Amino acid sequence: MNKETIDIIRVGAIEFEVPVLEFGSGEPRILIVSGIHGDEIESLFAVDRLLSNLEITNGRVDVIPSAHPLAQVFTQRTSPLDGIDLNRNFDRRGARRALSDQTADALMARFETYDFVIDLHTLHNRAPAVCIYIDGGHQTLRDRAKRAIRQFQPDIAWHANLERTPETPRNFDGYLGPWLLAHDIPNIVIEMPRDYHRDDERLHRVRRGIERILADWGVLERPGERTPDENIPMFRRHKRSIDRSGLFEPEAALGDRIESGDVVGSLTSTTTFETQPVRAEREGRVMMLSDRDFVVPGDIILSVGQQTGVL
Repeated sequence: MNKETIDIIRVGAIEFEVPVLEFGSGEPRILIVSGIHGDEIESLFAVDRLLSNLEITNGRVDVIPSAHPLAQVFTQRTSPLDGIDLNRNFDRRGARRALSDQTADALMARFETYDFVIDLHTLHNRAPAVCIYIDGGHQTLRDRAKRAIRQFQPDIAWHANLERTPETPRNFDGYLGPWLLAHDIPNIVIEMPRDYHRDDERLHRVRRGIERILADWGVLERPGERTPDENIPMFRRHKRSIDRSGLFEPEAALGDRIESGDVVGSLTSTTTFETQPVRAEREGRVMMLSDRDFVVPGDIILSVGQQTGVL
């Protein structure tokens, strides 16, 4: 293993840099990136498991354990200096000069050198193993992403459509995945629930899934486990936020099929301790669900998936 850094900028006496761990040499070049959001630590435990026995037989695998080091030190999603979300900042190069802008510039210059990128993230609610399939770019990019997701074998795939419609108005500008596709670099996003660092079995599953992706690219020997043949359901995700504060108690369960108007939990006021039901706004499958928690207006307490096909 070789270690190097991506130099960002010096601020006063502090030098900002991003660490890179390099394994192997030659082609293909695969990148595993973690820590774009500083408060997402589960991927670090997955990387630790992966690197404990990583033997590259061909090509090169680079690992960035902390893409946004300052945010990670403060365990914040955004930079404590400029308040910018790095994963909304991969769109324009050199146009802005905040620390997070210069970090994005330096990372983009490095990302352009890879053949495939695995982007590790953490979901803040309960969820199954999820891969995000970004429906964009030309057909070869889409096929490569689908192939990698099949190798990883998540429970479900989130179908992220880059085309804006009245039904899917979400803006993906500045996200890393679409930026990579625009530069002809296939990629997938692996999302792990927040409790993965306490679950050895699920961390092992993430590790083996990544190993199968690397083996499919020919950079290490294929693990002994055979990839299951069943199709992976693909869902378009719809978030349900809350407009009041209080104590949320979930009543639905992951994987439940629900209808619009079904009770998915309850919200108890912390001033009157009156309880009201929280209802689903559309039908589908429960993809993500908040734990028992204190919530405030704007918090996401539920994600419902509507199946768009299989991978």
